[in-house]
Amino acid sequence: MKDNKGFTLVELLGVIIILAAIALISFPLILEQIRKTQGELDKASKELIISSAELYIDKNISKYPRIVDNVYCITLNTLNSSGDLNSSIIDNINKGNINIEQTVKVEVTNIGYEYDLVPSSECIEVNK
Repeated sequence: MKDNKGFTLVELLGVIIILAAIALISFPLILEQIRKTQGELDKASKELIISSAELYIDKNISKYPRIVDNVYCITLNTLNSSGDLNSSIIDNINKGNINIEQTVKVEVTNIGYEYDLVPSSECIEVNK
């Protein structure tokens, strides 16, 4: 009587085919999850930048008076040099979809300050 210990070639090929099918099905799902997470990181980075700008304005309120319709432009380098925005965050931004050449646009309204992250070319300061 023959005592076989092992798998046949057909059994091994079957397992390989099943694993390949699972990989083909799951790969697009994994890529989509990575893209979704990247978008969430970009949103979190934007919120962190705006929060840093709020802190910077609070510390330097004399430079940014609360006069309705004034517009102030604060660069990311300004936030970094003031210590309100960590340079490691800027490094992460450079790797993501947020461009380092962007500026925080601060508009003064009747309600208070409104913050937005815009390209530097779109931010024009208005002081009354």
